[in-house]
Amino acid sequence: MTYNAELFDRAAAQYDESPPFFRILGARLVDFANLPVASSVLDIGAGKGAVTLPALAAVGPSGTVTALEVAGQMVEFLETYSLPNLSVIHQDITKSTLPDASVDHAVSGFTLHILSDLRGALIQIHRILRGYGTLSWSKPGAHPEAIEWEESYGNIFGEFSKRLKDVPSEMTDEPDYESTFRAEGFEIIEQFTVPLRIPVGGPEEYWAWTQTHGARWLTDQLNTSDADEFKSAVIESLWSSHPTHGNDIMVAPLFTKMRRI
Repeated sequence: MTYNAELFDRAAAQYDESPPFFRILGARLVDFANLPVASSVLDIGAGKGAVTLPALAAVGPSGTVTALEVAGQMVEFLETYSLPNLSVIHQDITKSTLPDASVDHAVSGFTLHILSDLRGALIQIHRILRGYGTLSWSKPGAHPEAIEWEESYGNIFGEFSKRLKDVPSEMTDEPDYESTFRAEGFEIIEQFTVPLRIPVGGPEEYWAWTQTHGARWLTDQLNTSDADEFKSAVIESLWSSHPTHGNDIMVAPLFTKMRRI
């Protein structure tokens, strides 16, 4: 998790500012989670509060939300909210010290899929949740109208990744999520995918947006020449194969609700 902490500390200043990508999808995730009023909620990988704030609105003043975040710069931002029913914890979920059976539900927006120790995180989440508490989480998915560009981008990403000595496994390998979650005491009770378009303003702006969050990890690791070449290749692919030539972020996130068993 040190890797993620350092990455998101670097990204914090521009994270989710323009466009408010994670705030848009965070609100969708909370709607999907259907958090009960007055319940207690743990937000894992809270970032700047994209899921935290709508979760607070959902549970109301008699509910509570604990925002857990590993990046110190993100924690400093979260702490500026100073809300009575919000707790902010600077912590790695795989090493959480939250008490057993201390929250009713957990949510996590665009975080679990980039953890280096997903099983370790699930063990802790299972321990922290009460009874048949739920975990609602989201991960990226390809928009059905942008498959060709997603493949092109994936090929470019893979080509430039090969220029590095070490590539974090969580950035290249996708586990069998259903079997992984079941092995750690969770079962899927609902899944939902919705294709979305979020205006971003063209290839240069699209590229700039990718550098404001976790997608910048490859650029950070490449040398200057390779990073410039990578940027040019991505921008060219947006012009040539993206359905709106980079004027929209096209994504179809997968929302999954799990129940603790």
